Amino acid sequence: MIGTHQGLAFYTIGQRRGLGIGGPGPYYVVGIDTEKNLLIVGHWKDVYGRELIAEEANFIPFDHLEGDLRVTAQVRYRGEEGEAIVRPVEESRVQVTFRRPIRAITPGQSVVFYQGDLLVGGGIISSFSGSGQAVV
Repeated sequence: MIGTHQGLAFYTIGQRRGLGIGGPGPYYVVGIDTEKNLLIVGHWKDVYGRELIAEEANFIPFDHLEGDLRVTAQVRYRGEEGEAIVRPVEESRVQVTFRRPIRAITPGQSVVFYQGDLLVGGGIISSFSGSGQAVV
């Protein structure tokens, strides 16, 4: 633990400003744990992730995903896009693995899937791979 926060509602994944903590190099918000009231901070590289789990996945061309699907995936509104593989986990739950790390994958935000210019589906991010360095 390196400090206290002003309330989790005031922070978002990837945020750098307004953390009010010192130490080696700038810190960024890399995770928010609402159950434990923890703000998890790390360095710039910790803001990136290559894998996420999405709930409530919906696919426009078919009823459900039966196997791996190659897509261009985008996280957040106007967020970064990346080549990815979408893999079914359960009925409406999928695992998305990006070819390269993507910045600020945030639980609660949307992830959408494209093939070319065609929107093929999407879901709500429930978790992602990432590693925080410290807890505020």
